[in-house]
Amino acid sequence: MSDAWGKDMNMTVVETPELTAEQIVEHWLVRYAEVLAGGSASDFADLFVVDGFWKDILAFSGAFRTFSGRSGISEAFAATSPHALPRDVRLSPGRQAPRFVRRSAKDIIEAFIDFDTEIGGEPRSCACCETRRRPSSRRSGSC
Repeated sequence: MSDAWGKDMNMTVVETPELTAEQIVEHWLVRYAEVLAGGSASDFADLFVVDGFWKDILAFSGAFRTFSGRSGISEAFAATSPHALPRDVRLSPGRQAPRFVRRSAKDIIEAFIDFDTEIGGEPRSCACCETRRRPSSRRSGSC
């Protein structure tokens, strides 16, 4: 998928010449919300890099599950999203703002997001939305 700027913006590979971590995450969340509102399982999987991971922490399946690769992510989303009915995606208030960090020898963006589901009746929080950055991208700050 391409964004309004004509660039590919999947969850884990982003060119970020002058954008802040919060701008990147907010833009990605718009696409994420669009997919949740009516996209296909394939559209959801396209938000991740080919070898990416999606960690479902109770929100979609009611369990702690990790799905790998676009096909695994697509299959899991197709199986769980009709029951979870995720909606109202937003940055988690009161949590650490999106930021550039280094995790497992990779430069990433770490962000906390909330969304509502039909499972459990309470807003669900994604523990960490990780966005890898290409090495050529500008890095502001470290962890």
